[in-house]
Amino acid sequence: MRYRDFIQNITITFLALLSLFLFSRTQFFQLGAAAGSGTWQRLTAPVSDQISDAPSSDTLSAPVRAAVTGEYGRYGSISLTTDSESFTPIKTLLREVLGSARSRMDSSAAAFRSALGKPSVYCDFLEPLPVSYLADLMGITAESELSVRALAAAEQNGQVVLLLWDGRSRYYQCVTAVQPSTLTEVLDHFELGVTAFAFEDLSGYGQHLAPLSLFPDPLPELPQLTVTESTVSTETLLSVLGFNPHTNSRYTDAGGAEVVVEGDRVIRISGSGTFSYTSGGETVLSVESAGGLPTPREAVSGVLELLDQLIPEGDARLYLQKWQQSETETFLTFGYQSGGVPIRFADGSAAAEVTLSGNTISALSLRPRQYSAASSASPLLPLRQAMAIAGRTEGAELSIGYADTGVYPLSAVWLTD
Repeated sequence: MRYRDFIQNITITFLALLSLFLFSRTQFFQLGAAAGSGTWQRLTAPVSDQISDAPSSDTLSAPVRAAVTGEYGRYGSISLTTDSESFTPIKTLLREVLGSARSRMDSSAAAFRSALGKPSVYCDFLEPLPVSYLADLMGITAESELSVRALAAAEQNGQVVLLLWDGRSRYYQCVTAVQPSTLTEVLDHFELGVTAFAFEDLSGYGQHLAPLSLFPDPLPELPQLTVTESTVSTETLLSVLGFNPHTNSRYTDAGGAEVVVEGDRVIRISGSGTFSYTSGGETVLSVESAGGLPTPREAVSGVLELLDQLIPEGDARLYLQKWQQSETETFLTFGYQSGGVPIRFADGSAAAEVTLSGNTISALSLRPRQYSAASSASPLLPLRQAMAIAGRTEGAELSIGYADTGVYPLSAVWLTD
């Protein structure tokens, strides 16, 4: 009897450990890393195997991770957008801070982190974005050639300063005309808890992660997402892109994609509904622009006005991930987000990519998806376990998002960049 009980206990323990192991494998993804492969790998793989307001023509929005720090605590959220009601107090402050910022000077990572320990408001926009675009998101106009991923408005020596981080190695600091009392009024809108940054972690795990990885406490309860690879009809697609919807100039290529040709313009539609468009030099599709090259606001608004007609309504929206502009062309990359939480494709591809030649849309690709929030919640791996696993990749940024691997419904998981 004792021997049988012993074997039974060993079996139960083994199954429990196996269950935890399998659960952790579904809770972790590593976004394409140093080699630039654009693929993801699960963090349970050996280290040696790892590769080190709704968007429309007149309303822009972006996901944002925010931290509000007071004397005795910190509020944190990874599920906000710049047009959400909860972000309004921060948006009002940033409108004043960005609008009055002056005397920019170089700063440092140490100064940026030090400011986060004082009364402050911190915002991370997930990707480096033009300052002029961030100003547009706040409802003001600001001229700057800088691109910024994160910023902080912090009290320093009796005044409020603005600190900027470009997402890489450059930090800046500006003085502002905002009074500390204005910052205090914003802090009073939030319930301060014990949210922490990785660089503040005392367990030792956080020292191996990207310093500004933000860990809300408590962790958010995010819904699962159901997914439909919805596609608009070919006729609607052709009409939106300025083609004759009844054209007979179409064929199926060797890869099974439907190809539609009109003049020099070409559309390729895959079986999954993903499509690409090239203008062939024709100027049928364009965005409104006051000058030769569109501003970030003009480009994003014009492109989203087009893409929104090709994506079924759901709980996810497109947001600007990358912006690059040369003397003649503008390149834009978009991703999906739901409730401020990014949705990443497992192959590393973007939701949409657009090239503008002047103000003409010369190339476009889109992966149409309809994401809808389900009633069931996403179980997240406990923070300490997530930090320990992520720490196997030195300097990895640990965050929460959705990983679209093709297995549905989607659950929120820990991601590392």
